[in-house]
Amino acid sequence: MSETGFRRRAVVSAAVLGALGGGLVAVIATKAVPKMMTQMMSGMMGGSEKGETPMMGRMMLKMMPQCVEMVLPETPEKERRDYVLKMVSTLMEHGSVGMSEEEKGEFATEVVEKVRV
Repeated sequence: MSETGFRRRAVVSAAVLGALGGGLVAVIATKAVPKMMTQMMSGMMGGSEKGETPMMGRMMLKMMPQCVEMVLPETPEKERRDYVLKMVSTLMEHGSVGMSEEEKGEFATEVVEKVRV
């Protein structure tokens, strides 16, 4: 077993023992677990060397539009408007990474045409 794998198991074991017995073990585990969880999530969410989207990222991209379709109609108007503005600006900012200014302009035009109501 690798040293990292051993450490992860030790942290998980400490967390379980801490939950069962309390005390100092719980304090040690609560400090170690967030770091471990951050590393695990980073691994699942981070980019790969091959340039492909990781599994968790692909799932989120596929599910997000469906979640929005279900949740937004039930959301109060003010909250819904704020959310839409934040999401559109985030999508435009991060969706146009690596594009030239001309390409960004064309992309923005394409988006505006697509969302005309």
